[in-house]
This record gives sequence, structure tokens and C-alpha cells, in this order.
Amino acid sequence: MNFEASLQRDAQGRLYIPPTQRPDGSWRPIKYVKEGYVPQDEQDSYRSKGKQWAEGAASKGVPGYSGPINFKTVERTTNVVVTTEEKMVPDADKNRKTLLKKLRAIEELQAKVDTGEVIPDKDQLAKLSKKSELEKQLNEF
Repeated sequence: MNFEASLQRDAQGRLYIPPTQRPDGSWRPIKYVKEGYVPQDEQDSYRSKGKQWAEGAASKGVPGYSGPINFKTVERTTNVVVTTEEKMVPDADKNRKTLLKKLRAIEELQAKVDTGEVIPDKDQLAKLSKKSELEKQLNEF
């Protein structure tokens, strides 16, 4: 049964849902509604802006690209790892800074051991023994 067909108008012209009988025999009251009323059961479920955008973006393809889309080619090109010397320079600089930081920490620890502030434990002795190894690595850069 169509919901809009069941709506009625009273003497003043107001739109209402007529009373209906419940299974237990009691009656539901008249429910006045506005023009264009859609019951909750018939309303579309809520979709967030992000979900609407994702559904629209999937059908449009790659933004800014007007040519034919070959999704297999696009996937392969995005998975290719480009290694250039320009890209490797920041990593080398980062490693160099890390080595310098470690050497500074070792020198501070050595100064504390020399002055007698600290009695080194086995981890600190292991750290002090790596000083020459770290200096070799630093000289390679």
C-alpha cells in the first residue's frame, strides 16, 4: 500500500495520518504531518560527505587526468620505487647526524668516567667500546 494514498485531510485542510488499530486492539492516535512528509522507514539512510565523495571519486577516475584510464598501468607505476642520488642524500645526512649525536653522547660519558662522576656499568662500557667503530663509519661519509 502506498503511504501517500493513506494520508487524509481534515475539515481545516490539515494533512494527517488516520488512526490505525494495533494488534492488541487499541487505536493509534491521529498524527498530523506537514506536506512532503516521508515516514522514517521510507527515508534514505544517511551518507556522510566523505562517503559521498568516495563513491563519486571512484567513478570519475584519477583527478586531473583527462585521457583514457588503464588501472593496471596506474597501479604498476605507483608501486615502482624510484631511487635517485638526490633522494639518498637526505638519508646520508640523517645517518651522519645520528652518528655525530652518538659520538657526542660517548664523549660526554667518557668525560664523566674520567672525572669520577660515574662508575660505568656493562652497558656503558659497551657504548664506550663502540667509539672507534662509529668514528670509522663517520669517516666513510
